[in-house]
Amino acid sequence: MKPYENNPRINDEAVDDVAESIRQCSYIAPIIIDEDGVILAGHTRYKALKKLGYQECEVVIASDLTEAQKKSTGCMIIRQRSLLPGIRGS
Repeated sequence: MKPYENNPRINDEAVDDVAESIRQCSYIAPIIIDEDGVILAGHTRYKALKKLGYQECEVVIASDLTEAQKKSTGCMIIRQRSLLPGIRGS
């Protein structure tokens, strides 16, 4: 698994908060990757899990996507989360 080079969100400052949340409550949202193992959504969760020493995590594989769809997948998920009260982006 590797981060998407064109990830539009640079939010390393959130990694510690996400790691603490995972430490206290575990995590329930899988990381979304493409068929090559590139992260499309869940970059901050991935960094937090690595920081906590996780060797494995749950993923959803989104296959057969164009580059435009891969780019919009992460953005779409982030936008959907922003519409839900109490849910923060990953």
